[in-house]
Amino acid sequence: PRTMAISIFSQRVLLPTWEIVPAVLTTDGPLISKLEKVDRCPEGVMDLGDQLVVPAFINCHTHLPMAFLRGIEGTATALHGDVVKDLYFRLENLLTPADVRSFTRMGCYESLLAGVGLVWEHYYHGQALADA
Repeated sequence: PRTMAISIFSQRVLLPTWEIVPAVLTTDGPLISKLEKVDRCPEGVMDLGDQLVVPAFINCHTHLPMAFLRGIEGTATALHGDVVKDLYFRLENLLTPADVRSFTRMGCYESLLAGVGLVWEHYYHGQALADA
């Protein structure tokens, strides 16, 4: 199936050479099909102003559903012994597939906000992960 090409302009596009320049980036589906330096936004191209445009990052070890444990470090350091077994595993055993789906979505949103566009996830309740 054909996809529609989308072109965007920004004053700050990160090039493979690590230069940040004004440029037009054109995508064809999930791929960048063209990147050209320009001085100003051509007519008919989406103008992102001076927003920084960079490729998405890939995170191959995520545990997205564990986003629900964010902020628990203070409790974990107060415990003596094996924190992973005594705290994290006990809490994770209480999770339902619906919990995992919800917390995975939360982790996905956090990842997108951080510039991560692809994750490799492995966690309990695999179908709930896929549904998220």
